[in-house]
Order: sequence, then C-alpha cells, then structure tokens
Amino acid sequence: HLYFKVNLYFMKKLFLVFIISLISNSFSNAKGVEFGIRLNQMTNLPVEYKIPSADLEIHAKMRNFSGDLFAQFTRENNSFYRFRIGMNSLKLNGDVIIDGGDETSKNSYKVSVVSFAPGIGEQIINNKLVFKGGFELPVQVLGKSQLTSEDTYLGGRNLTTVKMPGGFAIGLGIFAGFNYSIIKNLAIGSEFSFGFRYLHIKNDVTIFQEEYDDTGSLI
Repeated sequence: HLYFKVNLYFMKKLFLVFIISLISNSFSNAKGVEFGIRLNQMTNLPVEYKIPSADLEIHAKMRNFSGDLFAQFTRENNSFYRFRIGMNSLKLNGDVIIDGGDETSKNSYKVSVVSFAPGIGEQIINNKLVFKGGFELPVQVLGKSQLTSEDTYLGGRNLTTVKMPGGFAIGLGIFAGFNYSIIKNLAIGSEFSFGFRYLHIKNDVTIFQEEYDDTGSLI
C-alpha cells in the first residue's frame, strides 16, 4: 500500500463564467411574488475519440445536471429582489484503450456544487412578455470530489484513488432574460448570465494507491 498526502498551495482563481438556461423560469406569480424552477443543463452524452497514429481509443460518458429554484419579489416600480439556490452534479466515466487492448485505463470522476445567489434587477412588461435584467452575488460551496483510476497492463494492474477537498467561490454576476405568460400565474422563459468568480480550494489532496502483479497478488 502506498498512502500519502500531497500538500498543495491553495488555489485562488478569478475566472469568467457563462451560463445559458435551456429551459428556465417556469413559475407562478401573485401579488408581486414569483416562484420558479430553472433547468440549466441536463446531459448524458457518450464521448468517442480515436487517435490511430498512437493506437489509442477513448470511450467515455458524461452525466451532468444543473438546476435552480428561485423566488422573486417585485416592487411597484417594476424593480425586484430575488434569491436563487442551485445544484450542479457532474459524473464522468471513461475507458482508455492503448495498443489494441494491451493497456487499458478505467477512470471515473464525480463532484457536486451547491450555489446561493441573492440578486436585484428591473423588468419591462409588454402584455404577456416580460424582459428582465439585473445583478446577483453568487456564493458556491464545492463538495469533495473523487477521481478513481484502474490501469491494466502486461504484468499487472494499478488502482489509484485521488480525493480532493472542497472549497467555495464568490463573485458578481449579470443576468438578462425574458418570460412569456402562457396562462394566468404560469410563464416560461429563458435567461443568459455571466460573471466573475473567485475560487478557493483547500490545500490537501489525498492519494491512495494499490499495485497488483499478473497473479493478482498485492505488491
């Protein structure tokens, strides 16, 4: 067994984030109060890639879900306050095949993020159509992530598990979108947002390794 800790300097990053809602802002409203649900992304995509010159094949599947719940409180002058809570879950599984199968690598990765974002904005109402825009202050809590890898080769195999600590992110976002009222107290719409966020990740990564020979015995 090989078990050790790798101390990394904490990561501080300022980065630009873009989000486009695929299905968004389906909500009910009454007396200036709106509640809604927003689907940002839901994918279950296969990934196939080959490099003939290196005799390498990649077969992977990515599962990603991202959605929000929000509440909006509109004032008489059409300005509003809102609060958004979101969840993002990413899972990635993949196989790498080298030299026609003489060497293979099975990999998996998973991470989840919870976000909170108070915001303010203004809206323009044109009959059933509502245009809105504003600012928000997103705060994200990153859960612990885990990467596992099983490498098989002539003469044995190697198992590696990497556990990465969580962290948090804060920033400033800008959003703009529209809603269209289908029936009374029910509307659908779309929203585009982007912003800058500062990311801080804890500075410990734990790595656990096991190596076996071709008979299955632990080395």
